[in-house]
Amino acid sequence: MIALYIIGGIFVFFFLLMFVRLSVMASYLEDDLQVKLKILFIKLTIYPFKEEKKVEKHKVVKKEPSKPKKEPKPVPPINETLLLLKDLIIEVVGKFGKYIKLEEYRIKLLVATEDPARTGVLYGLVSEILASISVFIERIKRRTKKKGRIFTEVKPDFISEKPEIFISVALSMRLWQFFSVGITASKGFLKYNSLRKAEDKKPQTLKTK
Repeated sequence: MIALYIIGGIFVFFFLLMFVRLSVMASYLEDDLQVKLKILFIKLTIYPFKEEKKVEKHKVVKKEPSKPKKEPKPVPPINETLLLLKDLIIEVVGKFGKYIKLEEYRIKLLVATEDPARTGVLYGLVSEILASISVFIERIKRRTKKKGRIFTEVKPDFISEKPEIFISVALSMRLWQFFSVGITASKGFLKYNSLRKAEDKKPQTLKTK
């Protein structure tokens, strides 16, 4: 009989745990993607994964010649990144818009290329994509009312040659909803990773255009 009480208690505990509210925070800055999770007072880093460094004892460390600096990771074109973000937001809002609460949605973009004419065309394209994303953001009924937590800013820079992109999104939801949203978000991450790999395979001459 005691065993049944224990099993029932465990079942009730996990049942109630699935309804605990948690927050998911994702930020993107210059190809540095970070995803963090907060449950009650516990904060976890989902991505990037931490690599454990193995320390070997009683081993003489020899000085090695300085290695050349690693080349920066390839970054997909800004318009392709935003289109991927748009598809992800449409899918998440369509499936889970009634259950999630938008705690933060901040996007700041500086559109720049080596060609001023191309910068102008890209600026118009990016502005159109962000405007369409804002339509779906407005469909989320449960949004934070704090000032400065939801905004979009995009500017062209005809002098600089390198674009700048900053994205910060935070959602709160139940634990059981997190698993469903996580599956959808993981698909978007895999698509972005494939875009980055495709960009890396392009000839250097095409990347610098």
